[in-house]
Amino acid sequence: MNANGSSTPEQDPAAPDDDPRLRRFRPVQLRRAADEVVAVLVDAIRGGLFEVGDQLPRERDLAAQLGVSRTVLRQAIYVLDQAGVVSVRRGNQGGITVASSANVPTVLGALHSHTQATVRTLLEMRRPVELQAALLAGTRGTPADWVRLEQLVSALEERAGDSDQFLAADVQFHFTIAQMAQNEPLMSCVRTFFDAWLAIRAAQFPIGHVDFAEAIVNQRDTLEALKSRDRAWIVRSMDVHLGALEAIYLGQRLTFP
Repeated sequence: MNANGSSTPEQDPAAPDDDPRLRRFRPVQLRRAADEVVAVLVDAIRGGLFEVGDQLPRERDLAAQLGVSRTVLRQAIYVLDQAGVVSVRRGNQGGITVASSANVPTVLGALHSHTQATVRTLLEMRRPVELQAALLAGTRGTPADWVRLEQLVSALEERAGDSDQFLAADVQFHFTIAQMAQNEPLMSCVRTFFDAWLAIRAAQFPIGHVDFAEAIVNQRDTLEALKSRDRAWIVRSMDVHLGALEAIYLGQRLTFP
């Protein structure tokens, strides 16, 4: 039992765990360190690196890989244990086991880490910027633009299952819409968002990914909405489209008055 009242497994002080998945973690930024660790572990579980029933790497190895103390790691594990995301058993045969991902949105919504605050700020900025870009694109788009967007949706379908390639096509889809808006300051804002977002994703959330099928449906609906030049449809489509990423990383979709 640690200072926070959580039960943690006794760790074997032998050689480092040879689980190759351990190397997928990156050192976390130490602001609200325990919350940062929670976010990183949730990313690994949500992204499928660890399935329900899998054991996480040993405490000492995981703490070393993330660049945090074992006390900080235990605080993070306690949060996940209390939420039912992991279960903890003590003793030589014990360990930290993934129990369920059902409460992940609730866990994310309660985090107050520096990274989480930065992500929220970026996603809040993205909402009005990309919505305005889409509205202008719907007015100014040409048949050649529709063909280009159709090619990018097809590229998504072909790349489903490959997170990096899928993400590249997805980002290009959003850049193309911004270019169609024919507004350089808007394009600059969209570029700023993705530069910052991709940097955070690479550093803190390299494992998780959007639902491929959902993303394809959202992009196709956005394409059809833009082609229709129907303002109400474009607004509805972008709300769903942008909300999908918000739900993954904030635990809920953003809402604005």
